[in-house]
Amino acid sequence: MNVFQKITPNRSAIALKLIENENIIKLLYYLKDDKAISEIPMPNDVFDEVYRKKIFKRTNVEGLVDVEDCFIMLSFPVITPYKNSSTYSTIKLIFNIMCHKKVIDTYEGDRIDAIVSEIFDMYNESTEFGFKLQTPIVKELSHKDYYISSVEFDVTEFTQNR
Repeated sequence: MNVFQKITPNRSAIALKLIENENIIKLLYYLKDDKAISEIPMPNDVFDEVYRKKIFKRTNVEGLVDVEDCFIMLSFPVITPYKNSSTYSTIKLIFNIMCHKKVIDTYEGDRIDAIVSEIFDMYNESTEFGFKLQTPIVKELSHKDYYISSVEFDVTEFTQNR
């Protein structure tokens, strides 16, 4: 099995894991609420209302910057396999969290900071997806109407065959 065959099934699994986290769901779904996250109810249809509309397994999704919303995009932008295609020299897993400047604030603080914190807790040093993720680096960016944080994990070793 080559490195690309190992990553491909994990892309969806990593994105789906995000909807297991109630705080991430609420932070993505409820953009204008004046209550603490713990006091807000879960949306009725998490898969359709959050996973399909606000979590993307790729970056550069058409039309996102045209709305006042918050999104998470997943990417593996750097994959450098060795000649032996089942190993690699570099792989990065990146979560890009984009939040419109008008909805960045929550009752309890900054929406992106809260999402980054949850992602850190969920994936830091994880081996759940067939490879080990190292402590991430967080980079902050800005777009005309959006704040963006990129949470970059280095994949250090495949720990199982998926």
